[in-house]
Amino acid sequence: MDAEPAVNALQGALASTSLHDPAIFQQVRDFLAPYSDVEVLRHWTTDPLPGAPAILDDAIGVAPDLEWLSQNPKIKVIEQIEGKITQVGWTVFPMAALKDCKSPADFPTLIKKAATYYIRPIETCHLRSKQKAFENTEMNPLYCQTRFVTEEEAKTIFKNVLDNQILKDGQKAPVILLGHGWPNDERQLKKEWSFHVSKLDSIVYKINSLGKLATQIGLAPTPYLVSSQPDQYDQTYINLDQMLAAFGITMTGMWRHNGANDAVYQMTLAFLLILFPILYPTTSGGFPADSSIAGRTINDIFSELAANKNNVPILTEGYAQYCFYCDTPDLHDGTDADPCPAKGTLAITCQLCINTVGKANKKYRERAHDHQTHRCTFQWSHVCRKFPEEVKIIDWSLEDKRTLTRGMALGDDAMIGRVFRKNIAGDGPIDWTVVRDEEKRLEFEAQQYGSEGEEEELDLVDD
Repeated sequence: MDAEPAVNALQGALASTSLHDPAIFQQVRDFLAPYSDVEVLRHWTTDPLPGAPAILDDAIGVAPDLEWLSQNPKIKVIEQIEGKITQVGWTVFPMAALKDCKSPADFPTLIKKAATYYIRPIETCHLRSKQKAFENTEMNPLYCQTRFVTEEEAKTIFKNVLDNQILKDGQKAPVILLGHGWPNDERQLKKEWSFHVSKLDSIVYKINSLGKLATQIGLAPTPYLVSSQPDQYDQTYINLDQMLAAFGITMTGMWRHNGANDAVYQMTLAFLLILFPILYPTTSGGFPADSSIAGRTINDIFSELAANKNNVPILTEGYAQYCFYCDTPDLHDGTDADPCPAKGTLAITCQLCINTVGKANKKYRERAHDHQTHRCTFQWSHVCRKFPEEVKIIDWSLEDKRTLTRGMALGDDAMIGRVFRKNIAGDGPIDWTVVRDEEKRLEFEAQQYGSEGEEEELDLVDD
């Protein structure tokens, strides 16, 4: 008897195994792996993949976008807060809905089948980028409402978005991730949240770059040569802003770099690219000169989505609004137009700033009632206090000096003890077995205490 074809064997395995079994998703990943991004996505439009597993009909598309604190490179970067995740947005939609778009007139209906969500971690909601392109973006989601959640809640919610899309029959759905610059987001998730996307079972295919997708379709140039050496290419594809402009989308007032908004723009561009032969059948050799669809500009379609913002289902976790000044889910948001009544009063006190000493720290003491202790971003700019001569901290690192200063300001004996132990007793108990005689003991102690040197100068950050 002839061996059963590989495709049929896969179908049989999928039919007999629960979709909660990680092995099933691995088999789907293996099936899709040989195909390009455009071939995978057009499975749900004009070119079904031969012998594709039937469960792909239930696949859920997720277009995620993360934003994190990014300082102006002209301003000294505070390493302790640089890169902290401040926004997470995503859209979800049934991939099978792409099959319903058979003409340009169907496109607006397709877009409305997506649901958009947006969360801001409470612990980092006070971190606001001062770069012009990012300023106030977190406060302006156009297509959904904001939910403020704890960082742990954010991790759980986002994990469920990527790895726990449940169908009506209770089975987990395979997920197609539509990202742009996604490797950057994935690295940030791992760095800041210890969130390992590679360990999630449900994601069966990832689009890492919409620019690469545009190249595969033939709309944008392939990566360009940047070296006289053969086979050395710049792997940068057309970026998101360039693609939006190429489709005639005006971004004035569209609040790019808001996590939810960018998720909508990613989803829309993915649809425009993959449905290009249907939406622009007479266009060849590049982006359309007229990108309107069924008589409407893409900006018109975005406006319709924004008008429906308050009717979009919201998450039940967290709060609709949150004030990071007084740390309450209050109606005010701390802006100039709607200020927090506690800001600038004794109701708010940063113990780190109020307890700084010396003339150089006066400006921080004056702002001690503008923020909570646990939200202090000035602490890494404080001038370290002077200590009595018997407290030998001259050769300590700048970070350890600041840790001691913070410990003194907070009255935190444990913090003070830890930093003294680190610098005076080493990282652990002294091993006296190696310093038995007096000469060796004195040499060992000298190494532990270090030698006196010049005080380390501090490079202060202006307000």
